[in-house]
Amino acid sequence: MHVLDVTSHQLFKNNVKQKIYDTFKEELLKRRNISSLKEWMFYQKKIMEVFNAAFPEEMFVKLDKIKFQVVKTEHFEHFSIENVNIESVLGWFVNATVYRPSEKGTYYGIVCPTGHSSKTKDNYVRSNQALARNGYITISFDPPGMKGEHQFGNDHFTDGVLSFLSGFWSNTYFVLDAIRCIDYLETRDDIIKGSYGMTGISGGGTTTMYASIIDNRIKACAPVCCVSNSLHHLLEENYTTCPETIGFNYYKHAIDFEMLLSLCAPTPLLLVGGKNDEILNYQLAIETMKHVQVKYKLYGKENLATIYIDPNAGHEYTLKMIEKVAIFFNKYLKKEAKKAISLLKEDILYINQEKLLCYPPDKTCFQSKNKKQFLINNRCFTEKDINNWVHSSEIFINKLTTTTGDAKWAYKISRQIYETNEQMKLPAILLANYLKPTKEVLLFFTDNGKTTHFINEGFLAKTAGMVSSKKQQSPKDVISVDLSGFGELEIEKDGYDFTGWCSQIRNVSYALLFYGSSVIEQRVKEIMAIIKYISKNKQYKKITLCGKGKASIPVLLAAYLSKNIEKTILIDLPISFETMTMYVPNYYLPDNIIYDAPNKFELYEVVNKLKNITLFNPRYGDMNLYKTKKESIYQKQVKIIISESNDYEI
Repeated sequence: MHVLDVTSHQLFKNNVKQKIYDTFKEELLKRRNISSLKEWMFYQKKIMEVFNAAFPEEMFVKLDKIKFQVVKTEHFEHFSIENVNIESVLGWFVNATVYRPSEKGTYYGIVCPTGHSSKTKDNYVRSNQALARNGYITISFDPPGMKGEHQFGNDHFTDGVLSFLSGFWSNTYFVLDAIRCIDYLETRDDIIKGSYGMTGISGGGTTTMYASIIDNRIKACAPVCCVSNSLHHLLEENYTTCPETIGFNYYKHAIDFEMLLSLCAPTPLLLVGGKNDEILNYQLAIETMKHVQVKYKLYGKENLATIYIDPNAGHEYTLKMIEKVAIFFNKYLKKEAKKAISLLKEDILYINQEKLLCYPPDKTCFQSKNKKQFLINNRCFTEKDINNWVHSSEIFINKLTTTTGDAKWAYKISRQIYETNEQMKLPAILLANYLKPTKEVLLFFTDNGKTTHFINEGFLAKTAGMVSSKKQQSPKDVISVDLSGFGELEIEKDGYDFTGWCSQIRNVSYALLFYGSSVIEQRVKEIMAIIKYISKNKQYKKITLCGKGKASIPVLLAAYLSKNIEKTILIDLPISFETMTMYVPNYYLPDNIIYDAPNKFELYEVVNKLKNITLFNPRYGDMNLYKTKKESIYQKQVKIIISESNDYEI
């Protein structure tokens, strides 16, 4: 039963967009009104606190000694390669290939992070080889889970998203691997120490930006085909960005690519793009760079921030781009106004992929690290802690509109709209016995649409006593509501959703995490607003709260925070956030992520705080049923019912 108008599928996303755009507008105005270096340095210091807070402490640990092992060496006419395994994060090994000029001597080192692919692909063999022939030692490596040598448990669109849940941001791997490559280069006798360049394409370009902000040994950076406008890309073009590209809480402070590049100042910067890029709009890169150059000008170094757009390139690292980057490194590393060696396609030796493999030992991965985070926690949560988590301004119901339909037997089916102070409209169905009014109500939320469990003599219809063949002991009115992203408020699909990694709920989930919030937080506040509204009107003396599937988690948290709930019933609740990190694909993701859950609370811990609670079919993250044991994670007052039937007696 449709309650809202035909634009309802955009309502939730538009609400999120407006919230973030308003914040961006205010913050950008503040940033762009900065007119002195002193003002900028003060502002930059505050931004860096937010920037650093997104990373775990492991990011900033300085190693006394770097662990590495040379796997093999190969010599060619103009260069040689060395394959090296370098320890980066707690048993994680970087599978690095070093490209070295054939002539003996000492050289400046350049780190070349790979994009979302393997270092064996043409883009990376070409760029590293060309830079080596221009007199540099380069080092190339696979990012996690990108069709290279680190596959299992490292899918950045699944395991990487779970890194927000565990509090160990997946970008830590990407950036720290690049920094460890510098640490390794520092151990070599053929390297000029303390002054390095970095250049990477696509995801490797993003790594280049982040590493250049963190590591002051990088004296020149050239990110390639990686900059557009992240907010526009995510919320207007509807392309699902990679979760490692933007940190938790960054959008609250308008930290996007423009800000990241500005934080590189005054390090010499060459931004490179392709006019025919299939993914990124080069004009947005040009516009971004104009604002970045303003920040460089505050240092009196506006000439250090430049941009080159290859008129014939797409999303690739062309030989023409490499030539421009080599000239850039000649100027700012070698301090020479020296032309680069211009290479043609036939000058590049495309190496057999087998010769570039390092066979790193996979002792850890995103998935194993995420799970370990739940073993290291400081949880001792209280109601205040969860209230602090639902930290932003309270949502409340401004208006309730009810349209009563025709009577069906002794019942009326009404369409309702709960309108919030954030201009959200939450559609609902009310099923009530008008001949025998009751003072009890079941307030129900599910992820598969508000009418689903009414139809075909569903358990909601039976709860109201409408179609029950036996006398209902205490029939209740039933109000079933679609929360943001569910039912009528499900976000409309887009053409990008035809790919395996894009989806509009991911876009909104990422956007809110980048904003320092989450979809689940939004839903908790919507549930609490409806509970308060119903309680205030005093139509019902008893409220039973029920949630199913993805909705069960926000219902659990709202039940804990609300004071007016008689009973809580949860169907298909995952037993813990920890189990959600263990299974891919995961039914409950990405819209049930609470940032850094190990240091906040666990789901079963909240369950154990409630007095009158029933769990139907608690599950693991992959939706398999929870296997009750003698030493259950649940306390005695928690009623657990395991049943294969979908006919729940509520």
